[in-house]
Amino acid sequence: RSNHSLRDKWIDSNATAIVGAILADQLSQDESRVINFASQHGKIKVREAERLTGRSWGKAKKILTSLVDQGILTFHSKYPRDPNSEYRLASPSKDKSSN
Repeated sequence: RSNHSLRDKWIDSNATAIVGAILADQLSQDESRVINFASQHGKIKVREAERLTGRSWGKAKKILTSLVDQGILTFHSKYPRDPNSEYRLASPSKDKSSN
Protein backbone atom coordinates (compact mmCIF):
# COMPACT_ATOMS: atom_id res chain seq x y z
CA ARG A 1 0.00 0.00 0.00
CA SER A 2 1.07 3.53 -0.72
CA ASN A 3 0.93 5.88 2.23
CA HIS A 4 0.02 9.13 0.46
CA SER A 5 -0.23 11.29 3.58
CA LEU A 6 3.19 10.20 4.85
CA ARG A 7 4.74 10.72 1.40
CA ASP A 8 3.15 14.20 1.12
CA LYS A 9 4.56 15.19 4.52
CA TRP A 10 8.01 13.97 3.49
CA ILE A 11 7.82 15.96 0.27
CA ASP A 12 6.70 19.07 2.14
CA SER A 13 9.48 18.76 4.73
CA ASN A 14 12.08 18.30 1.99
CA ALA A 15 10.84 21.42 0.18
CA THR A 16 10.94 23.32 3.49
CA ALA A 17 14.60 22.40 3.95
CA ILE A 18 15.37 23.70 0.45
CA VAL A 19 13.46 26.99 0.36
CA GLY A 20 12.91 27.78 4.04
CA ALA A 21 9.87 27.51 6.26
CA ILE A 22 8.29 30.86 5.42
CA LEU A 23 8.41 30.36 1.67
CA ALA A 24 7.47 26.67 1.91
CA ASP A 25 4.21 27.61 3.65
CA GLN A 26 3.26 29.62 0.57
CA LEU A 27 3.97 26.81 -1.92
CA SER A 28 1.30 24.59 -3.40
CA GLN A 29 1.63 20.82 -3.11
CA ASP A 30 2.57 20.66 -6.80
CA GLU A 31 5.29 23.28 -6.34
CA SER A 32 6.71 21.36 -3.37
CA ARG A 33 6.81 18.17 -5.42
CA VAL A 34 8.60 19.92 -8.28
CA ILE A 35 11.20 21.39 -5.90
CA ASN A 36 11.73 18.00 -4.28
CA PHE A 37 12.21 16.33 -7.68
CA ALA A 38 14.65 19.02 -8.85
CA SER A 39 16.58 18.61 -5.60
CA GLN A 40 16.85 14.85 -5.97
CA HIS A 41 17.66 14.78 -9.69
CA GLY A 42 19.49 18.09 -10.15
CA LYS A 43 16.99 19.26 -12.76
CA ILE A 44 13.42 18.93 -13.98
CA LYS A 45 11.83 19.24 -17.42
CA VAL A 46 8.27 20.28 -18.19
CA ARG A 47 7.35 16.73 -19.20
CA GLU A 48 8.64 15.42 -15.84
CA ALA A 49 6.67 18.07 -13.96
CA GLU A 50 3.60 17.09 -15.97
CA ARG A 51 3.93 13.42 -14.97
CA LEU A 52 4.83 14.26 -11.38
CA THR A 53 1.87 16.56 -10.75
CA GLY A 54 -0.71 14.96 -13.03
CA ARG A 55 -1.36 18.36 -14.61
CA SER A 56 -1.42 19.28 -18.28
CA TRP A 57 1.79 20.32 -20.05
CA GLY A 58 0.68 23.97 -19.99
CA LYS A 59 -0.12 23.91 -16.26
CA ALA A 60 3.18 22.15 -15.48
CA LYS A 61 5.02 24.86 -17.46
CA LYS A 62 3.18 27.57 -15.46
CA ILE A 63 4.22 25.92 -12.19
CA LEU A 64 7.87 25.88 -13.30
CA THR A 65 7.71 29.47 -14.57
CA SER A 66 6.19 30.57 -11.27
CA LEU A 67 9.06 28.96 -9.37
CA VAL A 68 11.54 30.79 -11.64
CA ASP A 69 9.72 34.08 -10.92
CA GLN A 70 10.02 33.36 -7.19
CA GLY A 71 13.78 32.80 -7.57
CA ILE A 72 13.59 29.12 -6.57
CA LEU A 73 14.40 27.61 -9.97
CA THR A 74 16.44 28.83 -12.94
CA PHE A 75 15.66 28.09 -16.59
CA HIS A 76 18.39 26.62 -18.83
CA SER A 77 18.05 26.41 -22.61
CA LYS A 78 20.49 26.55 -25.52
CA TYR A 79 18.00 28.16 -27.92
CA PRO A 80 14.28 29.07 -28.17
CA ARG A 81 11.97 26.05 -28.11
CA ASP A 82 14.83 23.77 -27.08
CA PRO A 83 13.38 20.30 -26.37
CA ASN A 84 16.23 19.72 -23.92
CA SER A 85 15.55 22.84 -21.85
CA GLU A 86 15.40 22.25 -18.12
CA TYR A 87 14.91 23.90 -14.77
CA ARG A 88 17.40 23.69 -11.91
CA LEU A 89 17.39 24.89 -8.33
CA ALA A 90 18.69 28.42 -8.11
CA SER A 91 21.98 28.83 -6.29
CA PRO A 92 21.60 30.59 -2.97
CA SER A 93 22.97 34.09 -3.22
CA LYS A 94 23.27 36.81 -0.62
CA ASP A 95 23.00 39.51 -3.27
CA LYS A 96 20.61 38.53 -6.05
CA SER A 97 21.17 41.84 -7.85
CA SER A 98 24.69 40.75 -8.82
CA ASN A 99 23.37 37.93 -11.07
